[in-house]
Amino acid sequence: MSTILDRIEREAESVWSVLGHPRVRSIYFGGGTPSVLAPDLLDAFLPRFRRAIGLPESSAVEWSFEANPESTTEELLGVLGDHGVNRLSIGVQSFQNHLLGFLGRRADRSASLLALERASGHRDRIPHLSIDLMTGVPGQTTADVQEDVRLAIAQGPDHISLYSLTVEERTPLAQAVAVRPRLLPGTTAGESLWLTASELLQHESFAWYEISNFARPGGESVHNQGYWTLDPYVGLGPGAVSTIPAMPWSSSGEPTQAQVIRIKNPGLFLYKPGPTPFGWDDPGRETETISPRDFLLEHFITGLRTARGVSLSRIERVFGARVVVSLGQILREWETKGYLEAGLTAGSTRVAMVPEERLRLDRHLVALAGQIDQFESIDSVIWPPSPDS
Repeated sequence: MSTILDRIEREAESVWSVLGHPRVRSIYFGGGTPSVLAPDLLDAFLPRFRRAIGLPESSAVEWSFEANPESTTEELLGVLGDHGVNRLSIGVQSFQNHLLGFLGRRADRSASLLALERASGHRDRIPHLSIDLMTGVPGQTTADVQEDVRLAIAQGPDHISLYSLTVEERTPLAQAVAVRPRLLPGTTAGESLWLTASELLQHESFAWYEISNFARPGGESVHNQGYWTLDPYVGLGPGAVSTIPAMPWSSSGEPTQAQVIRIKNPGLFLYKPGPTPFGWDDPGRETETISPRDFLLEHFITGLRTARGVSLSRIERVFGARVVVSLGQILREWETKGYLEAGLTAGSTRVAMVPEERLRLDRHLVALAGQIDQFESIDSVIWPPSPDS
């Protein structure tokens, strides 16, 4: 495992050099379960990683770390606090042992409660605590969901993520569902379970600020908000994804026309240590240029998931005023049908869906994609836009 960490460190140094040493706004260790790493390995790696990306010791950026309950030890929490991690996300999923068994989770209710108790003892240095919960698990009842939410809230988190179970291909769950299709709750029953949890969270002053995320004031994830507004981001490590501008700035410091590129690292078994720093042209790395049309649609795919919605002033800065004018037809249609939080009126700078329509986002995106396909070509993208957008 240390060789993988060494590789990530070299990759970070190489990428930061290629990109001109960009300023870091947030860091997220996740996309897997980094808490399985031995604390002593993390203790050695985290300061090296900080140096590789040029992050000063005094920097107060949001630094998030995903953990499973069974690996949330006092030693791990001490190491994270020592090195500036200030947001912990614990994947509880449920406090019901019969559901955890079905999901194949290693932790039971008592292990999850112990992990959360330990986390509460480190809130002076790791102040933000997020808990992941899941609905739609076979055998789950309304009472199960209500108890899960109440137990989670009782642990004092400022953020809760609420997901519906999805069946991934080539997993034991997919195999079980193939044999017993009625194992999963129906669409209506599954939605009812999720809405039960959502309503209870909102009743307890957790704002529903994104389709799957709820937070008390000040508890929102800075990192995820940057992702939902499509700020550039760099992914490091096996299978990680980056979305960056190919030509972000001119020599005068002004934004230039840019290509948007998405880069996916090779998987774990191809992500091996080598004699040279990790460059953009390494074998196994997939690179894709995102067309202006697709990038415009992605702004709405991510932005309309959130309570804040999509900034039309940002769309204008990135894609040009003509694009905002061309969007007027479908936005006025959504306004007429009552889909929008704030109608498209004179001086509007943002478009956001009402909560119930956020849950039906897929069908709205299909309509939007059809509208975008009728545009004249979008010739260029200026991204990232100026910081005030």
